[in-house]
Amino acid sequence: MVSGPLSASTAFSCSGTADSSNSCYSSNLSNFTSQLDWAVFGTPDGSLHNGLWTASSGGMTVGLSSNVAPEIGGLQAADNYSDVFENGHWILRTNSSVAQPYGFQGHFDAPPNTSGNSAIPTGTPGDHLMGLAVNGTTAAGVMTVNFGATLSSLGFRMAANYLSDFDAVITIFSGLNGTGVQLDQLNLTSSAGGLCTSLSSSSNNPHIPLPCNDAPLLGFLSTSGIQSVTISSNDSRGFYLGNMFFSPGGAPAVVPEPTSLVLGGCGMALLLFAGRRRRRSEP
Repeated sequence: MVSGPLSASTAFSCSGTADSSNSCYSSNLSNFTSQLDWAVFGTPDGSLHNGLWTASSGGMTVGLSSNVAPEIGGLQAADNYSDVFENGHWILRTNSSVAQPYGFQGHFDAPPNTSGNSAIPTGTPGDHLMGLAVNGTTAAGVMTVNFGATLSSLGFRMAANYLSDFDAVITIFSGLNGTGVQLDQLNLTSSAGGLCTSLSSSSNNPHIPLPCNDAPLLGFLSTSGIQSVTISSNDSRGFYLGNMFFSPGGAPAVVPEPTSLVLGGCGMALLLFAGRRRRRSEP
């Protein structure tokens, strides 16, 4: 599930239910020192955002962008839930008497789960998500996330919007907007996505929503100088990400300028040429 590393980093992915008994989740989460909650982008209202979308949390500023045209899609925030508990029973959020945040019935965590039995704390009313929403015409959509400070580790959960079995490519870079050195790349295959049917109370008996909570956790550890990440999937409807986990650290990788490389090559050639002439002139 993980491609060969392009640097000294350690790429990882975890599948299965994200509860405290899943050692892959628990062990990898312990490597991160901070978390960026997508709730800092405001209450989800279902709108699509194009261009640069920025927010700050816990001293970290992130900037989001996508390559899709406005008529095709854009960035979209959501909460992971289907139903709300109202007047003593569960009902669809669309039938609530109170305005509810925009929701996605996905494979992340949601009520009635609590942080006590989930390896990743749930939001209210469900995990806070950030995604790329596309109208189904292309699977070439890419989300780019820039970080205001370099990172030494990065992780998040991901699930496709429509495909129940999806693939994804996640690439980290030393520069902003997917530039600089490509530090590593992770190829995710055959992961849980699409709608979580049990998250709707109407599908259960008794009528209590059951979160799937099995969106894969993926990321990179021990990788100094992460400045941006690009994310794409084979789902033409797009994908959502759970909150980002990270640890700050490291300086961006330094890449010699092309001019410096050319000058360095010319200098070496001149030294070799001069050396040959001296040898030929010696008696």
